[in-house]
Amino acid sequence: MRVNNTCFDVHENEMLIIPPFNYHEGVNYSEKGLRFFWCHFSNISFEQMSKETVEALSNNETFAQMLLLPEFTNKISVNRANILFHQLLDIYQETQNGMYLNYFMTSILMELSYQTHTSYFPNGRKDNSNITQPIRDWVRIHALEHITVESIAEEFRYNKSYLSRMFKENEGISIKELITKYRIEYAKSMLVNTSKDIIEIAYEAGYVDPKYFMRVFKRVEQVTPTVYRRTFAQKHFNNK
Repeated sequence: MRVNNTCFDVHENEMLIIPPFNYHEGVNYSEKGLRFFWCHFSNISFEQMSKETVEALSNNETFAQMLLLPEFTNKISVNRANILFHQLLDIYQETQNGMYLNYFMTSILMELSYQTHTSYFPNGRKDNSNITQPIRDWVRIHALEHITVESIAEEFRYNKSYLSRMFKENEGISIKELITKYRIEYAKSMLVNTSKDIIEIAYEAGYVDPKYFMRVFKRVEQVTPTVYRRTFAQKHFNNK
């Protein structure tokens, strides 16, 4: 995509947000399966800020309350946003209640902003970003592989016990919980976007035991994968 005079090569698990009133066009053929979500806003203003400006604002006490959206990123969970967009489409299919749709769209913006804050400014301040951020990024990239706390400790040359304690203290979540988070997000996206059977999705999400995957999924989401998939039975596609 070309936005104004800048070209972006968008790949899997990357997100491009085009600000309002910016000229944009495709510059190359897209791979099969690519999807776009077009959202049009009225009576709302967006201010484009440079990286330096955002970093300066990160020292402000009100920074955490700012609605912060990245222009182009691979640091946030695209699967979470994808699931929310499908929920929005389902809501639109069932009811075109404007207030309901507006509030749900607002929740999507808040989700993207929340992930931007936690990915780029994990402690609310740039100068507080700590040694756990590279580990978090590495886990996000490799979560679907057969990784363990032991293999992560070896990758970053830490003692396993020290790594687990240090990560939990800094991130508020254990490494195992983070791995599970990314895997379940991926599984939810596959349940929504594909017709693959649950066993195949379990393997792709990094689980060698599909039954264990189903137990973990139900513990995290409070419903089984099958029930979760059924909630997205209705789809609305704009073919114009």
